[in-house]
Amino acid sequence: MQVVINDQIVNYTISGNGKKLLILHGWGDSIASYPNLIKELSNKYQVIAVDLPGFGGTKISADNYTLSKYASFVKDFLIKINSEDIYILLGHSNGGAISVKAISENKVHPTKLVLVGASGIRNPDSSKLKALKLFTKTAKVLTSPLPSKTKNNLKGKLYNKIGSDYLVNETLKATFSEIVKEDIREDMKNVSQPTLLMYSDDDDRTPFAFGETFHQILSNSTLEMLHGGGHFLIHSDPKQIADRIKDFDK
Repeated sequence: MQVVINDQIVNYTISGNGKKLLILHGWGDSIASYPNLIKELSNKYQVIAVDLPGFGGTKISADNYTLSKYASFVKDFLIKINSEDIYILLGHSNGGAISVKAISENKVHPTKLVLVGASGIRNPDSSKLKALKLFTKTAKVLTSPLPSKTKNNLKGKLYNKIGSDYLVNETLKATFSEIVKEDIREDMKNVSQPTLLMYSDDDDRTPFAFGETFHQILSNSTLEMLHGGGHFLIHSDPKQIADRIKDFDK
């Protein structure tokens, strides 16, 4: 399905019946990755999944998005489709950071929050972030003579090597640069909803230590360690994710 929000066409799906559950995908992802998870959840919830601006079937109006602007988009989207009464907000990776920001800024008001491999923990003084800034500026120059496929593979390796939980999206350079600098630890303090945190023990993009930090700050949270599957266990084992969400909601 499609809807127009702020003069841009937005792609989304709605499946199932019951209390409303909204899925926010991670950076570089789209709702095309979630059919199996949606199927597992739609037997209990009305599952809404949306392509965030710049990804999947949703075009971006300008390359100037921040977490706050993505959060405003989520608010406008829910108003447009008459679904402000979200029961569970489910965010993966960058979608988790957007979820926290949206709640903190009173743009969404879910009853419960589920974060899977959520990102948003930064250290402005860390050598990794300094390296990330350097690679953001130089990766294109360093790889420009290479074939397109080789360039993309190399860039992915560069960002993984310095601990980034994102891959480069050539059309969102300014947005990427802003988001990787945003730390949401202060925003977490404004989240009071019961929260389920799920992090894989072998996730090298948003490691389990991130989950421990979230758990320490979020006063009403439960932290669960998942085994295997890395950062994208939400796609490779959707039944486990869905079952844990349903158990959390009992």
